[in-house]
Amino acid sequence: MVYYSAAFSSIFGVTISAEKNQLPLRAWYPFDATKRPVYQWTYAHQIIALSIAAGVNLCCDVLASALIGQCRCRMRLIADSLRTLCDDVEVDKKGRVTAEGEKVLKNRVRSIAMRHQLVLEQVKQLQQCFSIPILVQFAVAAFIICVTAYRMAFENSFYRLMSMIIYIIVITMQVYIYCVEGNNLTIDSYEISRAAYECPWYECSVPLRRLLLVIMIRCTRPTIITAGGIVELSLDTFVCDHETRNQQVIFLLMTFVTTIGWATITDKNGLPLPAWYPYNTSISPAYELTYMHQTLSIMIVAVLNITSPIMIIKTSTLVGKLPAEWHGKKSSGDEDYKYYGGTANKLFTSKREAIVKNRQRIYVPQHQRALRAAEILQNAK
Repeated sequence: MVYYSAAFSSIFGVTISAEKNQLPLRAWYPFDATKRPVYQWTYAHQIIALSIAAGVNLCCDVLASALIGQCRCRMRLIADSLRTLCDDVEVDKKGRVTAEGEKVLKNRVRSIAMRHQLVLEQVKQLQQCFSIPILVQFAVAAFIICVTAYRMAFENSFYRLMSMIIYIIVITMQVYIYCVEGNNLTIDSYEISRAAYECPWYECSVPLRRLLLVIMIRCTRPTIITAGGIVELSLDTFVCDHETRNQQVIFLLMTFVTTIGWATITDKNGLPLPAWYPYNTSISPAYELTYMHQTLSIMIVAVLNITSPIMIIKTSTLVGKLPAEWHGKKSSGDEDYKYYGGTANKLFTSKREAIVKNRQRIYVPQHQRALRAAEILQNAK
């Protein structure tokens, strides 16, 4: 609702900001559009055409996000099926699933694996259908935001200025919808592996545990939708967390193109930025040198503006990866994972306990440094 409201609000701002006897959009007609009632009919035609075009564009965005949301729902249902895998299954006095229950569980696991494979095929089809259009839409959205922000600096009409601000918000929300849906799809794909671990697998036999382990290992590979195979649909992409070299090159290229466009779209004998100088900038070679100075200054400021958030985001990412690195630490010997007195007592051997204590001594100062780094980032932001 917010997306639709903002989109049609921008159209309303364009329609009411037209000057006297002027149309909202400049267009050529084979008749005099300034006379009545032709002017009113043409005005209404442009408003209706804008509304229809905006509605079609919004429906296309909602269609793609709804299909991604459908995949998310199916993955959540698979995760719930894994959590309730052993419900209504008989167990013996030792807490083990009976032979009849094993057959039921195997059929359930087989059905879950087939459902998961169908979801992955659906995601693959979405990738094939919407990958290139989403990439084009991202590029067009970036260009529109840059051009609209540039035009805002020279706009005098209050209504048209507010319309441009709302339009930038709409374009940003358009990109955000794709990124947040793709990010949630990746998270839901990880949840399937966790759901398999949350079921009472310890009541099952060894072959059934292996089947669950296969599902868990398969789900450790994230389900990702990309735009043209270059940009991932995730919140990291939305906040410009450029993890790959391709994304960095594309982002820098877009910034460079925008800067060049800003420097070239000027009036004759005019400068990209209006500024006061203690000399006549309209005379050669002062004009050329001043023009070059402003262009280089814009590029330097743009590079600095890009570098600062990237540094903060990269540091935040490194801090966030510490728990995963700790969780991934494993001992080199199988003897370290043996329990003392069998699996029933659940007690580590003395060697294993010494290893755990040493790791705890290492993790505590690492955690303190991570908290200190997060505090520094908070103050820097």
